[in-house]
Formats: sequence, structure tokens, C-alpha cells
Amino acid sequence: MFGFFSLQFPAGLSIYFILANIIGIAQGLYMKRITDREKAERAARGETRPTIIEAEKATDKTAKSRASANGAGNGKSKPGATTSVPRRKKGSAKR
Repeated sequence: MFGFFSLQFPAGLSIYFILANIIGIAQGLYMKRITDREKAERAARGETRPTIIEAEKATDKTAKSRASANGAGNGKSKPGATTSVPRRKKGSAKR
């Protein structure tokens, strides 16, 4: 499939696409190596504090569980559930 696109589009686009993918892969591997090294250093020092990314993942999970607990999680509304957002009167403009 990539060969088909390479033949249909100008050569510069194919070169750009190949180089961008190679650079992206190399960058991802480099970042993974750095984060793994930092995790190993923190474990060796005995630190249990999570990294920024791990803390964000944890807060995302708790926010999702809180949202699903009050009925705001998956788009299905529970009958009789109220929202905390005040509603405007019909016909009134928001200014």
C-alpha cells in the first residue's frame, strides 16, 4: 500500500513521509529509554512518588469513575438526575 502511494504522489512527499516516520519511531524509542531509566533510578532511591504522566492517568481514572457514578459518564442520563449547570429560560439570550 505504501508503494502504491509512493508511485502516485511526487517523490518529495514519499521522502518526507518515510523520514517523518523514521524520526518519529526514533524519538519514541528515545523517550521510552529515558523514562525507563528515570523509573529505575527512582526505584533504586526508594521513591514512590508517581511521575506526572502516571499521576495524570490516575486522575483521569478517578474522574471517569466519578462521572459514571453520578450518571454523567457514558452519555446515558438517568431518569430524575439533575445537573449542576443552571438552565436558561427559552428565548433568553446569553449575554
